[in-house]
Amino acid sequence: MRGDVALAQGEALRILVGQMGKTGMYYDVGGGGGTFVVKTMGNVPLIVAGGGGPRATAAPPT
Repeated sequence: MRGDVALAQGEALRILVGQMGKTGMYYDVGGGGGTFVVKTMGNVPLIVAGGGGPRATAAPPT
């Protein structure tokens, strides 16, 4: 993502960075988390980026 955001000096931000997804076999996988940047005053969202799903895996052998 790329963009310009107007901020005032001293304005506080809250930044949450999602973690990397989990790799594994069969059903032992997970997607990565989203990332968010919010102005603290008023909880104004500046950037909201959704996380990713896990990679496709085959069902375990039976």
